[in-house]
Amino acid sequence: ICAIDPYKGSIWSILEAVSNYVSIGGDLKDAALIDNFIWPFPDEESLADLDKSVDACIDTAKVLKMPFVSGKDSLSSTYRYPDGTVLKIPPVLLVSVFGKIPDIKKTISSDFKKENSIIILVGAQDNENLGGSAYFDITNSTSSNVPTVDLEEAEKVLSSVTNAIKSQKILSVHDISEGGIAAALSEMSFGGGVGATIDLEEISKSGNSAAILFAETPATFLVELESETAAKKLFAGVPHFVLGRTNKEKTIVVKRGSKIIVSLSLGKLKNAWQKPMKEIFHYEA
Repeated sequence: ICAIDPYKGSIWSILEAVSNYVSIGGDLKDAALIDNFIWPFPDEESLADLDKSVDACIDTAKVLKMPFVSGKDSLSSTYRYPDGTVLKIPPVLLVSVFGKIPDIKKTISSDFKKENSIIILVGAQDNENLGGSAYFDITNSTSSNVPTVDLEEAEKVLSSVTNAIKSQKILSVHDISEGGIAAALSEMSFGGGVGATIDLEEISKSGNSAAILFAETPATFLVELESETAAKKLFAGVPHFVLGRTNKEKTIVVKRGSKIIVSLSLGKLKNAWQKPMKEIFHYEA
């Protein structure tokens, strides 16, 4: 994403790190940021991209009220072959978040906890801009339009998730990042062996179903709750949508109104999820 748009890509990197911290129960007021710019040698083009990335760090830190307390730069990731060919690394911003958790008993995990609970999408999804996404990578698609996020709204969503976790009414939560809703939903199901049935109609009456499933909008979350009533109280001030419910069939079913788009067993999905690592390490589960 940074290679396409260094400013928006850097915001994505920061919000991805922050969302992971928030997902376990961390509070932004108790955390700080560290940056690492892994960049090509700063010629005119690369230096311009770096400038945009730094601007993104400043703008995001101001809105989230989180300081960058340390960091480093690696501005030499360019290789020159003997024949004169130049190979540059894509610009990469690595962001780390660290903070204190006052009571580790009140942290939360991402695995679905029970059958027939409510699954909520928290945050406004950008399902029109998929440039730089895993979905576009796999389908050999390209776009210069990367996910766009309103920082002020993102801060409200992050705070709402933090407060909801503190209320101890959330059963599980997973941030949405690489792979979109589809990946987050699958990983939540793998953890406890609990399936899910969702309906994309609530999110968007129009639009491509694949785009909705695989959009990688930062600072959005899937949340498991006991009831829709609880969702309305906890997330009254931010966009939220009822996606569906967990199920006992150990399947993930995706619908669009009355039409079933896909129905897959957790076993088949988990095998596909683990396959790359099994091939690398040659182990049997």
